Amino acid sequence: MATLTATAHDDSVRKSVKLTREYPLGDWALWKFLAEEHLIKQWFPGSYTFEPWDGGILNFHTEDPTDAEGAVVIQYEAPHHFSFTWGGNEVDYQVESLDDSHVRFTLTDTLEQGDQAARNAAGWEL
Repeated sequence: MATLTATAHDDSVRKSVKLTREYPLGDWALWKFLAEEHLIKQWFPGSYTFEPWDGGILNFHTEDPTDAEGAVVIQYEAPHHFSFTWGGNEVDYQVESLDDSHVRFTLTDTLEQGDQAARNAAGWEL
């Protein structure tokens, strides 16, 4: 497994944290970890359930009750792209097939508040 690569971006409007890692899995095998609640719990801070279409509702199941407020699926294209709102942030998952048994997973967390960058980068376990 490749080393996790984390970078911070500042486009002068919003800051983002981008995390990238390669996995020895096919795209659908990795996608299950993004879409199935019992697997989401293994890496996400809590879990979530969602309606798998653009504009669908996403419900967080975390210790913070404010997480569940107003989350929306922005784009859903299994098994390669999934983005959603989380409070004022936007979370974007990209799954890129490298070959039949390897993928590159990129998580981009676009932040409402730039001072969240270090905290959010440290909080993701991919």
